[in-house]
Amino acid sequence: MAAFSGALRAVLEESGFQNVKIDDPVDRAGGAGRSVQVSVSVGIAGAVRGFLFLQAQLQAATEYAAMLSRQLGVTLENPDTFGPMHKAALAELINQISGRAMMLLAEIGLDADITPPTVVTGDSLDATFSDSLSFVDLGVHCRAGDLAVSIGYQPE
Repeated sequence: MAAFSGALRAVLEESGFQNVKIDDPVDRAGGAGRSVQVSVSVGIAGAVRGFLFLQAQLQAATEYAAMLSRQLGVTLENPDTFGPMHKAALAELINQISGRAMMLLAEIGLDADITPPTVVTGDSLDATFSDSLSFVDLGVHCRAGDLAVSIGYQPE
């Protein structure tokens, strides 16, 4: 799963996020996820099968989206109110991270691809996952706030 943590760090730093701290990976079985307000995901198919999730509380998701938008030269009409452009920015962020991870996997001979991103918002999102999936969780911390990253995969 080094491809995912490497891609995560590289994309965040290239996108202008400073002093990024990524916690050591924590393995866990499937089942209950965490309660969040914003969840962004892509599916992964091919030699590696599973999902990549970026999850956060609304304030942190708003900050990440606003910072990324500024770096891309996009002016948000209401930067402090989570709206459609914030969702698009987070979808772009997960696209960049997962795309970079697929390139890193290809370098070690694993051919995989991603699905289009899905962004889900709500007051208290709580997901339960198949017990057939294993997860690696990474906590990301920077000035924008805390972001939870989970890689759910089917072990061989």
